[in-house]
Amino acid sequence: MRNGFNSRTFMQKAAMCRLFAFFWLALCLVLPIPSGAAGPETVRARFIIDGDTFTTTDGRTVRLAAIDAPEIGRDGRPDEHYAAQARERLRALVFGKEVELVSDGSGRDRHGRILAHVILPEGGTAQEALVREGFAIVYPHDDNDPSRLGLLIAMQRQAILEGKGMWPRVLVSPFAEMSFLGNQASKRFGPVDCVVTRRISGGRRVDFPGLREAFWEGFAPYRECRSPFALQN
Repeated sequence: MRNGFNSRTFMQKAAMCRLFAFFWLALCLVLPIPSGAAGPETVRARFIIDGDTFTTTDGRTVRLAAIDAPEIGRDGRPDEHYAAQARERLRALVFGKEVELVSDGSGRDRHGRILAHVILPEGGTAQEALVREGFAIVYPHDDNDPSRLGLLIAMQRQAILEGKGMWPRVLVSPFAEMSFLGNQASKRFGPVDCVVTRRISGGRRVDFPGLREAFWEGFAPYRECRSPFALQN
C-alpha cells in the first residue's frame, strides 16, 4: 500500500543513518579540536614576569584571566605600589610547579598570550589567592566565566573590608577621594577629568564618589587614565 509501512524502505533508511553516524564519528575523531574548546592543560611555570603573567617551560606566556596586578616599572618608570610583592606572591604560588590552565574567554589576548585560570596543585586558582590576599584586582571582560568572576568580586570585597595587601595604602591616598566615572558596559572607570571617561555616554555612565566604591562594584581602572597604584612605595 502507498501509505502503509514498508519494512524494506525503513531498513534501508536505518542503515543509511547508521552509516552516516559512523562517518560523522570518524570525522570527529580525526579532526583537531578548536583551541577554544580545549580542556585543561598542564604546564610548568618557568619565569615570573609580574603579578599576573608568567612563562612556561615550553616558552609560552600565560596571562592570568580576569585579574590585574600592579605593574612592574619598565623603561625608567618606577614600580606601581605593591607590584614587587604581587610578583613574589605569584612566584610562591606557581614557580617550578605543574599547574593546570583552564581557558577563559577568547583564549588569547591581543599580545598572543594565553588567557587562563590557573589551577594550583593544592586546589583553587592563582587568581583567587592573589585577589583574596590583596595582591591583585578583578579585571572583568565580557567573555569571562560569570561564576568565576562573581567569586573574584566577592573575594575582592572581603580583601577591602579586611585591609589585605595593597588596599590600606591605595584607599587612603588623596587620589582615592576623587570622583570617578564608570562605564557600565565595559566595567572600566577613571577620574572625571580623564579623556576616556568624558566620552562615556549617559546610558552607560556610572558615578562613583570615591575609589573604594568603584572597586567594590567590580570595576577596573582604564589603562588610559592615571593608575590608582601609581604611588610611591
